[in-house]
Amino acid sequence: MSVPAHQRRWGAGDEWAGHWRRYGRHDLQALLVSKGFVIEHIECYGFPLGNLTEWYGERFYRRALRDRQGNLNKSQATSESGVERNYYVRKFKWLDSAPARALLRFFNITQSLASRTDWGTGYLVLARKE
Repeated sequence: MSVPAHQRRWGAGDEWAGHWRRYGRHDLQALLVSKGFVIEHIECYGFPLGNLTEWYGERFYRRALRDRQGNLNKSQATSESGVERNYYVRKFKWLDSAPARALLRFFNITQSLASRTDWGTGYLVLARKE
């Protein structure tokens, strides 16, 4: 599973995505264990690029929320999370360039080095039901 990290970072991007909450590592682990899951792996992802885009995205998502067609409830926004990409495509066309791909490789390497920290924007968890 993947969940957003750090409740103190709640913002317009969370509203856009239909998130219900953000989690701290220990709260997430305690919740999963209390529901009978055994955590096999947990890592924090998104550092440093996710941190930068989350910060930049606050203005972007506030505007996107105002411009969104129709009023979606939280469940509808959740189901469209990760599907609605028109804003991204228009804003970040430059990502399909050689310099951008090299920069993204750098950020991927940096993220892998920081995966055991809590510096990122989300948690990735591999767990199984006991």
